[in-house]
Amino acid sequence: MAESISLMARISVPGIYKLPSGLFLVRIRMRFGSASQSFTSMSSAKRWQRATAIGLEDVTLAIHKGAVMPK
Repeated sequence: MAESISLMARISVPGIYKLPSGLFLVRIRMRFGSASQSFTSMSSAKRWQRATAIGLEDVTLAIHKGAVMPK
């Protein structure tokens, strides 16, 4: 059986990974679901991560089938 090798590189920000294509992948995992989004810049990735986490905690956003949506 072939082993799965992750090609994502961890960086200094928790929840953000650098893909081989040069994109930054943000993963948000909370008790009520998880979502991910990819970005071309680190600043955009951090901004989305912060805004999404705040929206989920304030219950203005919700995760539905892996997508972040307004509640």
